[in-house]
Amino acid sequence: MDMSANHSTSTSVKETFTSILIAFVLAFVFRGFVIEAFVIPTGSMAPTLRGQFIRVHSDETGANWAAGPRDYRGMEPLRLQGAQGRSINLRDPMTMQPVDPIVNAPLLGGDRIFVLKYLYPLYAPSRFDVVVFKNPNDPTQNYIKRLIGLPGEQLAMVDGDIFTRAASASESTIDFNDTEGRPWTLDGWTIARKSEQAQDEMWQPVFRSDYAPLNPTRDGRKWNAPWVGGADWTIEGRQSYEFTGSGPTSLRWDSRNRPIDDYYSYNEAHESIMGGPRVRFPVGDVRVSFGVKAANMTTFAPGFLIKTRGHEFRARLIPSEKSAEFAMRADGVNEWTVIGRVDGLPPASSDAIHNFEFIHVDQELRIIRDGVTLARATYEWNPAQRLLASTGIEVAELVKDKNSNTLLANPSNYRSTEVSIEFDGGAFSLYRVGLDRDIFYRPDIYRSGNEGRTHTRYDTPSAGSHPFSTLVLSDAEYFFCGDNSPASLDGRLWDVPSPYVMPLDPKIGVVHRDMIIGRAFFVYFPAMERKFVPNFGMMRWIR
Repeated sequence: MDMSANHSTSTSVKETFTSILIAFVLAFVFRGFVIEAFVIPTGSMAPTLRGQFIRVHSDETGANWAAGPRDYRGMEPLRLQGAQGRSINLRDPMTMQPVDPIVNAPLLGGDRIFVLKYLYPLYAPSRFDVVVFKNPNDPTQNYIKRLIGLPGEQLAMVDGDIFTRAASASESTIDFNDTEGRPWTLDGWTIARKSEQAQDEMWQPVFRSDYAPLNPTRDGRKWNAPWVGGADWTIEGRQSYEFTGSGPTSLRWDSRNRPIDDYYSYNEAHESIMGGPRVRFPVGDVRVSFGVKAANMTTFAPGFLIKTRGHEFRARLIPSEKSAEFAMRADGVNEWTVIGRVDGLPPASSDAIHNFEFIHVDQELRIIRDGVTLARATYEWNPAQRLLASTGIEVAELVKDKNSNTLLANPSNYRSTEVSIEFDGGAFSLYRVGLDRDIFYRPDIYRSGNEGRTHTRYDTPSAGSHPFSTLVLSDAEYFFCGDNSPASLDGRLWDVPSPYVMPLDPKIGVVHRDMIIGRAFFVYFPAMERKFVPNFGMMRWIR
């Protein structure tokens, strides 16, 4: 009998078992301390991350988009949407034309993501990270939102943007008898500007000319492009626009028929079963983009003009001086105030199509050509100045008015936005003429609370949206909001924490450091478009 063979087999089995055991241990350690997978259940982060949704397609424009579920049984969405004779009627988000009724559409699962866990203090959260954390109202649930406020800050949300200020120990509470409007009128406030990567993720498309419908007339009604030109322009019925004149000209966005607001196509199916008018806030942070082929790019001078917040803002290239200039003026003022100028810009060649972006976002103006930022300029307003510019309301008057709780949550109190693209330098053609708007963090009012109960702060302004609801974050507290601001239950509207969380942190609207899991960084398994076939084209990094 060969004893060495038996010994060898025994050793081999033992080594194999040990290797498998070590692999399992490493996998659990890796999952517990490094990376973990999660699934997105709802649309609070749409369209950045999709919860359960139906895929919608327009044959007229070629647009594809995700719409959240409309039909539910209890709290669970039905597997088939638009069934039993109750079709879903939606609009193409590019043209606002109705699409064919949706019948028996399969409900697709939410995105599956990888989360890189934070390791304090080596790797801590940064502002505008997309983060997974335990829900303070129910710590058995995992939430995913975007990080807005950091420890040790005061935070205000004004006209859709985020303002922060270092909080001192003496300012840990807000004085509700303060009639000067503090802390919004104090020094030290700065706007929280997003990184270019985060901003690229957060742009929400409003229109692009290459989605013009094949048949502009539907049900006897003619669709008109939202960009309006004048003499020597050819626009209607085209995906590219042509100007054949020789002098200065412009394209104007038709704000009357297509207001620039915080509409979300993802929410439309659900909104269709809700009565009453839709609540939409005007948005003043926008991007216009286009490709251009001009007869002479050395003299072609594009520019951008936006009228918002009681002011006009202008960004333009001056090819003859190889420079870019930024300026602003208040409504009713004739003279422009230059807020920035950059000289020595490289010229554009005339034998190529160049792609331009003009951006007004987070109190900053930018000019981008072919993916490279040529120039930028900023203007610095604090929350009080921004409120006055966007609504005409003085902070001191706001805090004196006993009925002002709902004032900032009313969209009609905000000024609308008008946009134009200006040109000079002869004939040219435009391609992919687009307009995008930024995420708008809505102010709101506390209404219902946990499990449908009346909120403990009922009928008062939501967190961060009013001088008296200014957030003051301790050294261990964070504040989060969803990208789908109109349909996100987030730190703006939470009620008192769960009894299990109260000993850790009893404050409403915040997340303690110990509740945070990690940063979402990759969609590894998008929803399956066909049975058993994942949509690999939607695998993507999360920014």
